[in-house]
Amino acid sequence: MEKMIQDLIDKLEKTIIDSKLPKKIGVAFSGGVDSSLLAKMCTDQGYQVTLLTIGFDSSHDIMFSKKVNEFLKLPHHIFEINQQSFDVVSSKIINNIKNDNLSWNENGIAFYYVSHLAKDLKIDTVVTANGIDELFCGYNAYREAIKEGEKK
Repeated sequence: MEKMIQDLIDKLEKTIIDSKLPKKIGVAFSGGVDSSLLAKMCTDQGYQVTLLTIGFDSSHDIMFSKKVNEFLKLPHHIFEINQQSFDVVSSKIINNIKNDNLSWNENGIAFYYVSHLAKDLKIDTVVTANGIDELFCGYNAYREAIKEGEKK
């Protein structure tokens, strides 16, 4: 098991290195395992990481990201979304994506706000670990399905 974990860490580190990122990057940051791992690994590799969090006032992501960053101690910027801008932005994204996939629309809206926050901070490159939870069965629903067997 330890060898599998080390192999995974090595592959993740290689992916970051192979991405040829500039030294100053933003990390789309919810404080979850995926974005926290990415932020830590990039920091360990010498990147100047700024955490970028978006959400409605007092949302889980904002509150949780602050709590996790008490351990990471990285520069952290938060953009609080208001309902008026959300209505405009979500309509814009949905009309441009033209897809009924809720996940695509949610990601489009989130990255719209993250990219604007990065631009305001003069950060040209933002990295994300979006989707890694699904890849490694990070959501409880996936763990529960695995318990029911391969067919599930």
